[in-house]
Amino acid sequence: MTVSAVIFDWDGTLVDSHEAHFLAMRDTLRDFGLTLERDWARTHQGTSTEEAIALLSAEQSRPLPEPPDAVAKRCTLAYLEHLDQVRPVPWVVDLARSLAGHVRTAVASGGSAEAIRPTMRALGLADLFPVLVTREDVDHGKPSPDLFLLAAHRLGAPADECLVIEDSDEGVEAARRAGMPVIDVRSSPVRIIHPTAER
Repeated sequence: MTVSAVIFDWDGTLVDSHEAHFLAMRDTLRDFGLTLERDWARTHQGTSTEEAIALLSAEQSRPLPEPPDAVAKRCTLAYLEHLDQVRPVPWVVDLARSLAGHVRTAVASGGSAEAIRPTMRALGLADLFPVLVTREDVDHGKPSPDLFLLAAHRLGAPADECLVIEDSDEGVEAARRAGMPVIDVRSSPVRIIHPTAER
């Protein structure tokens, strides 16, 4: 297998930001009469904030007075108040550092640049990733392949030569649909899943 580029997911892969996102989303949605439970958030961790908000609103039959993207922006502002809760995932960050200057790298995330860029700066990771693709850049979030395909395009690498590093079912499926091999960081031992492998 030829690897010309490595595309990393962000939340849950390079950084453990779930607590910060959960607290921000829970507190924001409470103001709209929605209840966010930890188990629900964990189950939908690969979904973009905007899509998760719309889904939760529908499930709880509580229409939002604002569009989901506007509520997601409120969640982002709240998240920035919890940056002290965000931690790097050591072995994944070490991998990214080892690739710097040798292999093209990108971050492709269902999160927003408004949340990711400040977190990158806070953790000293901004220089590792010349390409950042976020939910705002594509029409469809994971499990659609759009994020990974756009990242490959911006890196100038063929899709089948891009290795994806992921931590969610939605992300693994997005990589499969993009025709990219993927490492699921949740698996033990860690192994490469090829896009043609049976699920």
